[in-house]
Amino acid sequence: MYERPGEVLAVHGRQVTPPGAYRFLSYPDYADLRERSATFSALAAYNNVLAAVTDNEVTRRAMAGVVSANYFDLFGRPPTPGRAFSPEEERPGAAFRVAVVSHDYWLRLGGGPDAIGRTIRINGHPFTVVGVAPEDFTGLMILGPDLWVPLGDYDALGTPNANTLSERTAYELAVVGRLAPGVSGRAAKAELATQARQLAEAFPDADGDFTLETSTPSRLSFSPRPDGNAEAAQLATFLTIMALVVLLVACLNLSNMLVARGHARRQEIAVRLSLGGGRGRLVRQLVTEGLVLALAGGAIGLLVASWATDALFVTMGPVLQQFASANLIVPTTDWRVMTGTFGFCVLAALLFGLWPAWSLTRPAALDGLGQQAREDRGATPGRLRGASALVVGQVALSLGLLATGGLFLVGARSAASADPGFSLDGGLVVDVEPHLAGYDAVRGRETYGALLDRLRALPGVVAASAASQVPFGPSQDSAPVIPAGSADPQAQMVFPRRSVIGRDHFRALGLPVVRGRDFTSAEMTIGDAARVAIVDDALAERFWPGEDPLGRQLQFVTGPSLQLGEPLEVVGVVPTVRYRLSDTEAGLHVYLPLGQDYDGAMSLHARLAGGSEESARAMLGTVAGIVREVAPDVPVLGVRTWRELRDGSSEIWVYRAGGMVFSTFAAFALLLTVIGVYGVKAYLVARRTREFGIRVAVGAGSRDVLWLVLREGSRTTALGIGIGLLLALGVSRLLQSFLYGVGGFEPVVLLTAPLVLIGAALLASYFPARRATRVDPVVALRQE
Repeated sequence: MYERPGEVLAVHGRQVTPPGAYRFLSYPDYADLRERSATFSALAAYNNVLAAVTDNEVTRRAMAGVVSANYFDLFGRPPTPGRAFSPEEERPGAAFRVAVVSHDYWLRLGGGPDAIGRTIRINGHPFTVVGVAPEDFTGLMILGPDLWVPLGDYDALGTPNANTLSERTAYELAVVGRLAPGVSGRAAKAELATQARQLAEAFPDADGDFTLETSTPSRLSFSPRPDGNAEAAQLATFLTIMALVVLLVACLNLSNMLVARGHARRQEIAVRLSLGGGRGRLVRQLVTEGLVLALAGGAIGLLVASWATDALFVTMGPVLQQFASANLIVPTTDWRVMTGTFGFCVLAALLFGLWPAWSLTRPAALDGLGQQAREDRGATPGRLRGASALVVGQVALSLGLLATGGLFLVGARSAASADPGFSLDGGLVVDVEPHLAGYDAVRGRETYGALLDRLRALPGVVAASAASQVPFGPSQDSAPVIPAGSADPQAQMVFPRRSVIGRDHFRALGLPVVRGRDFTSAEMTIGDAARVAIVDDALAERFWPGEDPLGRQLQFVTGPSLQLGEPLEVVGVVPTVRYRLSDTEAGLHVYLPLGQDYDGAMSLHARLAGGSEESARAMLGTVAGIVREVAPDVPVLGVRTWRELRDGSSEIWVYRAGGMVFSTFAAFALLLTVIGVYGVKAYLVARRTREFGIRVAVGAGSRDVLWLVLREGSRTTALGIGIGLLLALGVSRLLQSFLYGVGGFEPVVLLTAPLVLIGAALLASYFPARRATRVDPVVALRQE
């Protein structure tokens, strides 16, 4: 949370020719913009990186923000207690080694005033805590850093360009600005375009082919692209619609109950009108009664919502731990939520309570003095058409919600049983990042080699390897690549996943090399061997359809001007592996040997003989102990089996959380529908006591009366289910592209949801119908 978010804009560098590429800004470019800008009252620069943070002798991975000195002032959220950073601490290479921690981190440090001045270690370097951020501050994103350091300490975070931050070609920083008072976003955009032209003229090598533009800052992603918040808005809109559907069902139920209760009070209303009672006064009384019910329900709803929100965010904990310790905004029930809730309660009571009240107090209600007795004696079959119509609406909406919850559950089941392209059983994964402990490439390779040697020596281990990217892992990066010698690089460019791997990587996954060979031992060590790569069959078919890919070359595209890297010879082809369940097309991977490329954040993985999940789990403690023994200063960031890694992924969480949320919505709607059906049928049965008595007196059996009541209720339910099925089909088609493994027509959901609803409706009708079978004809006829 920060002050006046409507005034804050993100600044992006956009490539002019060819268009479409975006990049961050360099520190010199940022400093020039900050000094010259007249449309922004402040411009701040920042980057978010992963770091190893040690406090109380515990090392863990955390998200760290590297920020300019005016970062907190721009958002209007200065650290309290403590201070923000000074301009001297921002200067590249200053290395003051100071940090501001989040409120949650401050609580982990004890939450007292002695946290200021305390020393924590970041990537092995001692940092002094100089401030604590406000409790609800996470920067621009919902999931923000756990701590912040000034730009002058960028080198301590181990980023590739940290030591060259002062160079104009080091595009490392995201820039955000706050508009000056009275300045529009259009004026700021025009000024940035002018400044971009000036930078291009002054520094053509660094800024010659780029312009500057603005966008609404994204709350969900950290990217040089103007991603905005469209996906979050779509999800929020969908959730809001579902909540409104439940609210509508509740309102229909309230209206239904008011109609039934009003008909039962027709004689009372008629008497009051005949004695001079004003219609407006009676309407106000009836609406007030409905308003009291609505406000009571709203208060209970706030309590349930608070509990449910906390429970939902608790389930996010294991998912977030795969990436890093971070500062997460957890929604709370504040005055805005309470105002909105009770505002909806008042609106619902007026919209759905006014009609029953107005209808029941019309002048014709005076007829109730004579008519009521006749109806109570059964002269008119009690059939409330308005109430039945409301029940139809409830049934239809409830079926739509039941289908939505069922579709999410189908998506979760499909995702959990999806074939990733390799066997999950008998595999384990260990996340280690030597660069977080300050290891360079040489020492990092040595550490990986020592760890793998120890893993391969364990009894029962068939193969062990390392990879910078693993299926379902937290790191899922891609890089642009083209076939070498391409006449049209822009047209042939694709973005496969680029993974640096160790020896036996494919064997540890249980994958064969279908063509060519695996990497050799020489290619796994630093040397003068020719640069090589292995691709999956999907990428081979994309670049060389119907041809032999072995011996062909490809090149990575680097830099803002589409510079080409050194050609890589394809020496092998392996089967496709699905790294994420959301991959619309399988494959597109390039694998590079650890000896020719290096990544300081890799995952060790091993395959055990026998291939059982139990044996893999039993080995987890042993593997973690080996890592701590070989490299005690390298943090063990995660030790899991393949199946645990897959089941704990963010995608699986989304499907399961969605199923839980929408199933809860559906359960509430179903409960309300059952109450509505029961209320209407109970009222109708009570109004037809004499009719049932006569039927029994002339020979009708209990089953006949029971079937009569159930049959009349089934007509209403059948109509509602027919409309609800149309809604369910529409929802299924809407979610088809969003949910994994869900088609436009899901027979299991479309059959199960109506059956559940039919069973609930019959149960709600059964108890009033059973009461009708127990009518004593003597008592019923005596009422004549």
